Amino acid sequence: TVASRVADADIAALTDLVEEALLADLPTALDAAMAALADRSARQHDTHQLMAAVEPLARVSRYGNVRRVDTDAVTAVLRGVATRVAIGLGAACSALDDDAAARMRDRIDGVQRGLALLDLGDLRAAWLDALAGVADQHGVHGQVAGRAVRLLLDARRIDSEEAGRRVSRVLSGGADAAEGASWLDGFLSGDATLLLYDRALLAVVDGWLSRVAATPFDDVLPVLRRTFAAFSAAE
Repeated sequence: TVASRVADADIAALTDLVEEALLADLPTALDAAMAALADRSARQHDTHQLMAAVEPLARVSRYGNVRRVDTDAVTAVLRGVATRVAIGLGAACSALDDDAAARMRDRIDGVQRGLALLDLGDLRAAWLDALAGVADQHGVHGQVAGRAVRLLLDARRIDSEEAGRRVSRVLSGGADAAEGASWLDGFLSGDATLLLYDRALLAVVDGWLSRVAATPFDDVLPVLRRTFAAFSAAE
């Protein structure tokens, strides 16, 4: 049963149990899972773990509202978790290797999707402030920094001119080609809309690719293939 699985579950598992209990209309199990989640999230100091809980909690809050189920307790936990994520994001994004950066980018996308489900403007503002800090933070892995800039652009926290300046700086002649490819992967992932409609940005990317010498180009090609392979055939 859901209640029997609560004792040993971590935060990610508890959020899944909350969803299961809500979907199965099991109020007693939902109360038990929520009580455990509130307690463990309050004692959790790992920002990565907290980030993983945001999207499922947001789904429960939204789905419960649709079903006219009282989800005030869920929203209260979500507020606490999302606030602590925003505070800890900068530290969590420092000193990441390639694999850790890929996981962090996925976590960032999950938080972004979760907060987009709900009308919680204060949490979204705090989250965007945290992303802005990551975008400007020295030493952040390109995948993560590029993704932060893309989400800021999508949210209209920065305009296309500012985004273009950041892209130009990262892809400048003196910058490391591999780091530029990684940043570009984070920035462009999802769809090619930016390149299709922003000709100036496309020119920056095209010019950078044309300047990359043969040896570093061989090194950055796998990243570029991964980035552009995700676009649709028409794009």
